Amino acid sequence: MPSLSATYDPLLVVGSLVVATLAAYTALTLTGRVSSAGERRTRTVWLAAGALAMGVGIWGMHFIGMLALRLPIPIAYDVPEVLASIAVACVASLLALSVAASAALRTRRLAVAGAALGAAISGMHYTGMAAVRLSGYIQYDRWRVVASIAVAIVVALAALWIAFQFRDDAANARRSVASLRKWGAATLMGLAVAGMHYTAMSAAHFHASLTADRTDHYRLADDGMATLVGIATALVLGATLTAALIDRGRRMRLAVDAARREREAQLESAVAERTAHLAAAEARFRQLSDATTDGIAITRDGVVLETNRAWRRMFAVAPEPGQSPGVVVDLVAPEDREVVRGLLANPPDSESEVHCVGPNQTQFLGSLTINDAAWNGVRAQILVIRDISAIRRIEQLKNELVSTVSHELRTPLTSIRGALGLIEHGVDGQLSPSLLSLVRIGRSNCDRLIRLINDLLDLDKINVGRLELHMESLAIADVIQTTLDELRPMAVEYGVSIRPRLAPDLPRVEGDRDRLSQVLTNLAANAIKFTPRGSTVVVSAVTVPASPDGLRIAVENPGPGIAAEDISRLFRPFQQLDSSDNRARGGTGLGLAIAKAIIQRHGGSIGVESKPDVLTTFWFELPGALAPSDRDTAVVA
Repeated sequence: MPSLSATYDPLLVVGSLVVATLAAYTALTLTGRVSSAGERRTRTVWLAAGALAMGVGIWGMHFIGMLALRLPIPIAYDVPEVLASIAVACVASLLALSVAASAALRTRRLAVAGAALGAAISGMHYTGMAAVRLSGYIQYDRWRVVASIAVAIVVALAALWIAFQFRDDAANARRSVASLRKWGAATLMGLAVAGMHYTAMSAAHFHASLTADRTDHYRLADDGMATLVGIATALVLGATLTAALIDRGRRMRLAVDAARREREAQLESAVAERTAHLAAAEARFRQLSDATTDGIAITRDGVVLETNRAWRRMFAVAPEPGQSPGVVVDLVAPEDREVVRGLLANPPDSESEVHCVGPNQTQFLGSLTINDAAWNGVRAQILVIRDISAIRRIEQLKNELVSTVSHELRTPLTSIRGALGLIEHGVDGQLSPSLLSLVRIGRSNCDRLIRLINDLLDLDKINVGRLELHMESLAIADVIQTTLDELRPMAVEYGVSIRPRLAPDLPRVEGDRDRLSQVLTNLAANAIKFTPRGSTVVVSAVTVPASPDGLRIAVENPGPGIAAEDISRLFRPFQQLDSSDNRARGGTGLGLAIAKAIIQRHGGSIGVESKPDVLTTFWFELPGALAPSDRDTAVVA
């Protein structure tokens, strides 16, 4: 007999597609729940619940698709066989979830699972078709049946692969774009499953038969059954999906709480480590600060905040924590308090000497240094006080000793020097050459001692600020010429020549003739000593380019020169280069220090430039005193 004409209700077809998409989305969500379940029991519960929900969803899609079929004869369904198709769908869903939620999805496992799942889905469909009861019979196109099974396997493979890719709910939950991708994947899976169903339906040809079983005694034949099945399926899927989403939210909250607790623990650990580091650093700083004999304090607005052990010992301050160590101005003598207030308001770059009040109101002289700093993020000051009372007492004793010894020695030495000079010049008759040589040695050493004593007295005057200058208007050319005339015998003795090189129209200077001659004598005498025999020492005077009214006097000589690392020591008292040759040439080590002090008292500067084994130049500069009309006219010799 010819096959019956079959049509489909479009609303139910659309409904089957919606159910298929919802079932696919539920499958993707449940895959993530199963794979992320930690405990075995939890995994088993989710696997069972997921298999039931997915099975009902897939079966609901197929059954709604079958109910969409419209034939010219009545159709009914056998309940046991319908239930059997539901069971097959649940088993297929259990297989799909187990594979998609596995740790790894290898190609061989995917192929075997896809084939099994496709066969199970096909079995579910044809089991459902076997439940059909109508006045006729169904004939299948074998090739379309094969095609439907092939489509089922391909759909199963694609579904398993997609489910495996989208099982990471944590990543999807963080991005709205990922959620849209998940819905897109679910739609594709739903269309694929529906495609398999309708491919299989196209293989069925329905034929009427008068001898076929009647449908009156079979159930599930109402036209509203599709709606009930759809609603029931949607409720099952919705409930399962809601439970999965609630569980995902709970797990996300737990993950967020765990991450927060971990961050808090890391922060607490970092804070504890930082606190320990700061405590260790503070302990090291306190150990270092307590090891020094200088008193150190941190102050703000003149109030002492923190001190070291030496400070507390200096001012008899109790070391109890929290007790205020006092106010700075209360720790100094009343006559110095205004000075200290000014120093705190405008800290100087150098040290300041103040009288401090120590234990039992005893006073000591302190050297105060103030530096700006920060304390607990607020501006503060660091004060350092060094007790220099003993140093000043020693310096005073030394100065008194030098002054006393110098005065007591200079008088007899002057007498001895005069007597030796008379004997040397034959006041009591001519001496034999050997005796005359001894007298000259004695007179030379006596002169050397007198120069040493004079230098010590000058240094003492410089230290106590009593170096007197008798200032007058001077023609520097006259001073230079007179000094060189006095040094010519020494130059002849050392086998060198000495000559001036004076610029014309030199300005006059305001200065002490004797002191400037002393400076020039010291520089020129040193040059003569260190100049090779047969060479020339040049003493020049020119105007300073940067200051036309200023003068620059320089002493140039060839010779061994001075190393760069030794230049900074030359102008310190008692400093001589560590060379046996230098020691053999004599000198006290005070001449350059005295020369520097004299030039500075004149408002000038002094220095040295040296190229070893080429040329050494000692120079000093003096400010000019008079107008150009009063300048000297000198001839260059």
